[in-house]
Amino acid sequence: NKIVKEKPGTVLVIDIKEKMIGDTAYKAALSDHVILATIESNNIVQSLSEMLKSGIEPSIIAEATNAIFSQKLVRRICNNCKEKYKLTPDEIQKFFIWDKKTEVFFYRGKGCSKCNTTGYSGKIPVQELLIFDDNLRKIINDKNPLPVIKDYLKNSNFKDMKHDAIKKVLRGLISIEEYNKFG
Repeated sequence: NKIVKEKPGTVLVIDIKEKMIGDTAYKAALSDHVILATIESNNIVQSLSEMLKSGIEPSIIAEATNAIFSQKLVRRICNNCKEKYKLTPDEIQKFFIWDKKTEVFFYRGKGCSKCNTTGYSGKIPVQELLIFDDNLRKIINDKNPLPVIKDYLKNSNFKDMKHDAIKKVLRGLISIEEYNKFG
């Protein structure tokens, strides 16, 4: 509470799941403070679930939250030994709606001295961003269960981490094995 009384422009809150911390952070957000908060979770849906289970009134969460951002770091294909390979028709149909004409290519690292024969070099984030709109605020404010929120996200413009990951596979940044970590 002391930090909020001092009127800083931006406050970072580590782990907003604790009710007392969450209440203070949300009250500050409603009084024109910029609050950046962390929640340990695997994705945006889980973050939202944790926020709703925290005991903070859903109407406050809906009004005070502008966006949720989530990311995971995955292994980046080594640029030195990256190779392109063509997918078989069965592999294409596993990942895409396919016209049976378009060729699809993925990439992998063969392994070299620069990457210690792993085929990977460094990490890259796979991300998702949920911007709260009036419809989502109403769904949360009306205390709808999580499956209703998931349905809304599925039918809206929301792109999850799997979407970002497959784009990075097609661009040759990550392997399909890294994509598969997203279930």
